[in-house]
Amino acid sequence: MILLLGGTSESILIADLLEKKGLPFILSVASNLGLMRFKKYEKSLHAGVLDFHGLLEFVQKKGIKLIIDATHPFAKNASENAIRTAQVLNIPYIRFERPRDELKNPLIIEAIDLEAALRELSQLGKRPLITVGVKMLPEIIRKSAVLGQKPVVKVLPLTDNFTLLDDLRIPPEDRLSFWGPGSRELISQLIKFYSLTGLLTKESGDLGGEREKAESFLNQSLPVILIKRPVVFYPQLVSTLDRLEEILKLEAEKWKKQ
Repeated sequence: MILLLGGTSESILIADLLEKKGLPFILSVASNLGLMRFKKYEKSLHAGVLDFHGLLEFVQKKGIKLIIDATHPFAKNASENAIRTAQVLNIPYIRFERPRDELKNPLIIEAIDLEAALRELSQLGKRPLITVGVKMLPEIIRKSAVLGQKPVVKVLPLTDNFTLLDDLRIPPEDRLSFWGPGSRELISQLIKFYSLTGLLTKESGDLGGEREKAESFLNQSLPVILIKRPVVFYPQLVSTLDRLEEILKLEAEKWKKQ
């Protein structure tokens, strides 16, 4: 049995690959959003956040022989718990991570973490677009208020996200909510409509729409703060399905001999 830690777009591709190869797996997602996104594999789904001890118990109970970690690039704790679990139980761990999209432009301000981004927030002017998910929002909004900014915040259309925006007192006219990162054309129109002066985003890679978002601002000579991915020391890292398939083939051959 394989444990696929998912939630990203890549998770669907990996699940499709595992099904095609006839390899039994459990797809673990952190939230009910995952249940909706991966309904195709509802018989193999597990929803809920697992800490290290919870994950360790789950892996032992389900007889997991291999962990594939396809969580979000910013889900550092989830990845570190999976690595530790694999090490304790002496089972293989594979990190599948979307390739980095190395954007280079003098208007890009790279921040190693949220704290560094907050120090540079004033560089984005009075009307920045914030597209970093919801976990970082409270600190960003507090800092933005101190700076006298009037940010526009983009979140996924989920009830919990709307509740958070209410709690943070984000005015309705300063909210954006839609699935996906948005096309270049859409973002360009939003820049014009909202008179946006800069962008705060995360290093999400090509599938996360990083380039489309950033270049839409850069093309209009507007600054971008890019929060870099957290540093995690992965024992084994792959970025393509072809390479993952090669490793899975080797592991399957080992299991046959056991």
